[in-house]
Amino acid sequence: MVFIIITTTIIRKEEVGEGSASK
Repeated sequence: MVFIIITTTIIRKEEVGEGSASK
């Protein structure tokens, strides 16, 4: 379960980072 949370956090951080950089 912990692994899933870590993976999700990483994916979210990458998505947010790209979105922020794009905007």
